[in-house]
Amino acid sequence: MTAVTIRNLNKHYAGYHAIRNISIAIEPEEFVVLVGPSGCGKSTLLRMIAGLETVSSGEIEIVGKVVNEVPAKDRNIAMVFQNYALYPHKTVFENMAFSLRLKKQSRDVVDRRVREAAAILDLGPLLDRKPSQLSGGQRQRVAMGRAIVRDSKVFLFDEPLSNLDAKLRVQMRTEIRSLHQRLGCTTVYVTHDQIEAMTMADRIVVMNTGVVEQIGTPDELYDRPANLFVAGFIGSPSMNLLEGTFATDAGGLYVDHEGHRLPCIALSAARAGTDVTYGVRPEHVHVAVNADPDRHNATVRVVELTGPDRIVALDFAGDTLIATMDKKTPVATGQKVEVSFQADEAHLFDGKTGSNLNSERYASNGE
Repeated sequence: MTAVTIRNLNKHYAGYHAIRNISIAIEPEEFVVLVGPSGCGKSTLLRMIAGLETVSSGEIEIVGKVVNEVPAKDRNIAMVFQNYALYPHKTVFENMAFSLRLKKQSRDVVDRRVREAAAILDLGPLLDRKPSQLSGGQRQRVAMGRAIVRDSKVFLFDEPLSNLDAKLRVQMRTEIRSLHQRLGCTTVYVTHDQIEAMTMADRIVVMNTGVVEQIGTPDELYDRPANLFVAGFIGSPSMNLLEGTFATDAGGLYVDHEGHRLPCIALSAARAGTDVTYGVRPEHVHVAVNADPDRHNATVRVVELTGPDRIVALDFAGDTLIATMDKKTPVATGQKVEVSFQADEAHLFDGKTGSNLNSERYASNGE
């Protein structure tokens, strides 16, 4: 039995179709991340699962029970909000105990559950403090503790780290993932940050304008994007996308981009003369800094040192091309270089629909 099943779900507001016929099956103990740009519908979908938004059509099933008409308080879910939603006049203990007291649990049960959750989250020394006396990370842990004490089957997180600084976000990602594994709960997590999605999820649901573009593991989305949107959204730096025409001659298959031959492999649904978009990740763009001057085909525009690598922005036939390089390789702004592409890692996308034409190759490889 799935933990959460969404069937043909739709949400209409006045003159606006926010959620468009979405279906997702989430397995018990799975960590699923809903990711997409602002306004894509991911938070609306999460709030519908929680019972905070009504369903226009379709079904939401939680642990075998359709909950469309079930109030939020009776859905056996726990939700952690972006703004923590803590009561400022209550202590940490009182904030965490609040839902248990609403259910009229005994004093002993309340005390035991709160202290167990506090121990898991390292909040024991803070139980007597008010939220104003806590850091952002501590407040987020209190919000998570309030969810833990409910002993729910499904945890919902709505962009819980967006108010934290970069270093703390990395730390809290690890803590949330560790908490998920320790509790063995089902988690649905919303973020606009694809790095969060890639590092935390068992599976990712990529959303755009109210629809699901692709569902898959982080590796699947990165290595086998279903379409141009997923290819451009997943990955940092994002995939290079160059428009051209698919062609073939005695030298093999390639994409003609402003007179440059961009290599690709034979297994593709494209036909000669088809308008396509050629996609290649920055790590699959190879830069030769000592090439013969007659072979120079790009100019270095920007060089960024990230620590272990250099990210290089190149002017390539009037387009910006991003490549990653070893930081020990000397390269400077304005330098003429030669670029080449790893053909077996290149993707072709249909020039009209944006769909990945390499799906034939994935199927033939048994993937």
